[in-house]
This record gives sequence, structure tokens and C-alpha cells, in this order.
Amino acid sequence: MEGLSEVLAVADELYGLVPEAFTAARDEQVRALRRGGRLARALAVKDLRRPSVSAWLVNALVRHRRAEVEQLLQVGAHLRDAQDRLEPGELRDLNRQRQAVLSAMVARARALAKDLGRPVTDPVLHEVEETLRAALADADAASAVRAGRLTAALTYAGFGDPGSAGAGSAGAAGSTARARSVVRSTVTAAVPVVPGPSAPAPEAEAEAPRELRAPSAAVREATIAVRAAEDAARRTEGAALVAEQQRDSLAERTRIARERLEAAHAQVAELESLLTAARAAASTAAAAWAPVHAEAEAAAVRADTARGIAESSRLMLRSAREHLAQVERRDR
Repeated sequence: MEGLSEVLAVADELYGLVPEAFTAARDEQVRALRRGGRLARALAVKDLRRPSVSAWLVNALVRHRRAEVEQLLQVGAHLRDAQDRLEPGELRDLNRQRQAVLSAMVARARALAKDLGRPVTDPVLHEVEETLRAALADADAASAVRAGRLTAALTYAGFGDPGSAGAGSAGAAGSTARARSVVRSTVTAAVPVVPGPSAPAPEAEAEAPRELRAPSAAVREATIAVRAAEDAARRTEGAALVAEQQRDSLAERTRIARERLEAAHAQVAELESLLTAARAAASTAAAAWAPVHAEAEAAAVRADTARGIAESSRLMLRSAREHLAQVERRDR
């Protein structure tokens, strides 16, 4: 156990360094262990891989913001439990909480990187977010993050499963990141494993045949396969629920459209009835106007004739008056 404690202590120290300082510090530790005759431990430390920038930043969050990281991992545990119990309402609340905690942690990661003198880019922060998302979704990924010895980002395959991990963590058993896939339920160690409390001492492990460790890998592979099948079943149920909701929504929209169409048909029928009545009224008015117009024209003709007769009468009266006046003048 003394050898295990020493290797873990060295690993914790190395994974707390910025990536640029990792290799030189690791090699110096290896030389010191060799000088002390601790060759197996030197080999275990030599196998430790330099972390990517995003892995270093997640490790730094664990060291400098452990309370917030634990809060995030607790949300993930509650979320997985709710998924197992198929509690839709609780899942919705936890999903909102998950996104809020993720956003807050990414913001803290950006600030922490700046405080540690190693500002990072948006792509690095995206990898940090994906790693934290994987830790929310899977207990093994959560253990890897909690150990604080990640060597590369974990990735997320969607709906609660971490996806293939480009690399993992070096640390206690259960904190090694594995490549995962729902299609191929395989587990592959991404980095050499620092033995955990239940593993043999480093010197013994260096001599142990690989066949003795094969059953553990097989069990882990079977466990991942069961989880993938369970999550696939939950995804199917979720998809069925979504399809049912979409069907109900489509039926409601169809009903509303049908009601609107029927109302439009009724309005058209009413307008057509009004148009028919207006046309009938116009025909009646036209029929009544024809004889009145003819009578009016005849009256106009009679009036013109009467005016002509009246004019002739006036002329005759004037002529008679003039003749009378002449007769009267002669009689005088």
C-alpha cells in the first residue's frame, strides 16, 4: 500500500500542473524513483500521459472548485435515478437544473483558467462542457472526473450516455475513462491504469499476467452493454411519448383547420345567397323601369306638342289684336 500511495500522490501532483509543465515534471519524478531503486513505481509514473488542455482544466475545477463540481455530479446522480424510475416531471426539472449548472461551471472554468495564468479558447471550453455532460450522464465518467486525473476530454453520445472517450483518467479503479458506444458496447482503457485500493501493489502488478485481469474487463463490458440496452429502451419509450404528443397536436390542428374551413364555406354560402337576392332585385327594378321610361318619353312628346300649339295660339292672338287696333283707328 505504501507503493500505491506514493504513485497516487505523484499522479495527483502531476495532474495539478499546467500541461506544458507536465512532461518535464513527470520525467523528473521517474528519475527520482529510479535512483531510489523503486523501478516498478517509476514505470507506473512513466506511463502517465500528459493531459490535454481541456482535461487539465476539468482537473483544476476538481481541485479549486470541488464543492461546485460535487454539486454538478449530484445533479447527475439524481438525473440517472429519475431516468431509472421514468419520472417525466422530475426529469424535466433536473434537465433544466443540469443545463443551469453546466453553464455556470463552464463560466467558472473560463475564469479559473485565467486566474491560473492559462487562458483557454472556446473549443477547449466546449470540450470541458462535453466532459462535464458525460459526468452528469454516467457514473463511471463521474468517478473519472471526481478523481481529478483526466488525460483527455470525455465525449457525450446523447440522451444520458457518455460517448466514445478519446482518452481517460489515470487513477484509482473505476476512475479510468473508457471508450463507450451504444452500438458497440466495448470498454477500452485509454491510459495505463494506476492501481486502486483493491489492486495489487505496483511491483506485483508489473509481474501479473494480463489473463488474470481479463474477467474484470469482461464484467465491465457486460455492465456497459446492459446500461446501453436499458437506455435504448428508455429512449424508445421517450420517442413513443414524443410521437404520441405530436400525433395529438396534429389532430388538434386538423380539427381547428376543419372548423375554419366549414365556417368559410358557410360564409361563402351566405354571400352567394345575398348576391342572388341582389340580382333578383336588380332584375325587378329593371322590369319596372322600362314602362315608366316609355311613359315618360311619351309625356315629353305630348308636352312638346302642347308647347307648339300654345306658341301658335299666341301668334294668332297677337295678330287678332293688331287687326282690331287697325279697325278701331279707321272708325275714328
